Amino acid sequence: MLKTILVSIQEALSHFRSNVFHTLLSVLGVVIGVAALVGILSMIDGLEKYAHDQISQTTSLEVLTVGPIAYKKVGEIRVAKDSFPNFEYKHYQFFREQLEEDIMMMMSVRKNQVAQLEEDTAEVGVIVNYTTIPYTLKPPKLVFGENLEEKDLATANKAVINEAFAKSLAKEQKLESIIGKSIKVNDQSFQVIGIDEEREGEPPLAWIPMSSLDSSYWQTNKSAVPLSFKAPSVEQIDAMQDTIKAHLAHLFPGKVDEFQFAKDEGRLAQVDQGFLVFRLIMGFIVGISVLVGGIGVMNVLLISVTERTSEIGLRKAMGAKKRDIIVQFLAESTTISLIGCFFGIVVGVLGTFAFVPVVKAFTKAPFQAAFTANTMMVISLVALIIGIVFGTYPAIRASRLDPVEAIRRE
Repeated sequence: MLKTILVSIQEALSHFRSNVFHTLLSVLGVVIGVAALVGILSMIDGLEKYAHDQISQTTSLEVLTVGPIAYKKVGEIRVAKDSFPNFEYKHYQFFREQLEEDIMMMMSVRKNQVAQLEEDTAEVGVIVNYTTIPYTLKPPKLVFGENLEEKDLATANKAVINEAFAKSLAKEQKLESIIGKSIKVNDQSFQVIGIDEEREGEPPLAWIPMSSLDSSYWQTNKSAVPLSFKAPSVEQIDAMQDTIKAHLAHLFPGKVDEFQFAKDEGRLAQVDQGFLVFRLIMGFIVGISVLVGGIGVMNVLLISVTERTSEIGLRKAMGAKKRDIIVQFLAESTTISLIGCFFGIVVGVLGTFAFVPVVKAFTKAPFQAAFTANTMMVISLVALIIGIVFGTYPAIRASRLDPVEAIRRE
């Protein structure tokens, strides 16, 4: 059987050489369709990788956030609860004592405040994060100074601010001039020890040790306060979650169900789901061009059947079976599709490389197309199926020709 297929492919290539124009037209349709598929799917793969990179840079997949459910659902409407179990600073201290040292923890309370340099009367609006140490679960990028440390929870008189806040305070002076100066927030003084790198669109921010937050705050607070935990690795998140649930049952008996657990890996799952839908829709739309290429293959083969009627009749008269004729024409259609697929992939890859700089020039984003083995395999498989499907009808039509009538036809 393999020998028959190889011989059929050899005959197909020989026939192509004698009918260059017909073959070129049929291959061209497949080339255009496959090139379009390669370009679109590689761009989508690149977008997905870019989205993953952005999520990984802004979040950590080892992080588990636990917070009270502050809303209830009434019909299709979310309504704030009158009361709910909530975390306080003492709960952070409890978890810090109970959990292993390699598990990082963070708790933060955000308040919009008015601040000013002690030597200046000008007021500046700032979002103050009363936080534990570390004040972020991802390493901050300081441009000047140093970070808050665990010991600063005891003194509670130091602060780290971001560039946006530093610029508001420094005015015409250099940013580093703010290091060592004191700012007043809510009638409390804090020495600025570090300036964190500003992110695009970020408002003025300050990080202050949570121990400086008045204890009466916890009695009057009505906002949900979450706790964030970072496991040493992604594989340890589930075990860490079970441990935290056990401690929650001790701290809030019978109310564990009133807390929600959020993992950042869920965001990746949502992104993957969205891109899968996008990939299927765009693949279907662009796949129509491959379908058109397949119709072109079928038309060329039907013309070939008409032109080679006497040849087919002669072969059948010499003992060729229907199966042999079918294999011959399927070999031709499959060969056309695979040749078109090869050149389509080459054209698609080159076209994508030419298009990516245009995207980067307009968006200023570090975007790159991604060529995955899975995408190339799927495209090759589609081209192969197109060749078989659209070569079947001409092959069957050729195999059904009456040898006597076929030989007589010129």
